[in-house]
Amino acid sequence: MKDFLYFIFRFLFKAWVKKGQRDVVSDLKAKSLVTYLHILNGARMSVMGMVTVLLILQMVSFGLALMIGAAVFLAPFELNLKLWIVFAVGGFLFVLPILGISLLLSQRLWYRLSGAEKMVSEVLEKQA
Repeated sequence: MKDFLYFIFRFLFKAWVKKGQRDVVSDLKAKSLVTYLHILNGARMSVMGMVTVLLILQMVSFGLALMIGAAVFLAPFELNLKLWIVFAVGGFLFVLPILGISLLLSQRLWYRLSGAEKMVSEVLEKQA
């Protein structure tokens, strides 16, 4: 925030002194480019973090599947019951992430949690 305010005050001071429109515009372009590069780097780092988390989750899921498979294979039940257990656990592990993703990506939930609902209602009340 401090850098942003410094940038604004510096820009206004240059415009007030009338050092020249070209200097002000070129300075603004340079600062905008630096800001864009910082945002681009942040986006790149967040994508790298998401890929890392995805790989870790896949390894954990694969380990869980192997543990469940080994537990069912070693259980002293007949084959038909073991297959039903594998089917039920597989169905649960398939449906649970789909429900979680649909809840986390719900537009209505993000609308409420971000405070946009409150802001929109305030704007609508002011206009009425």
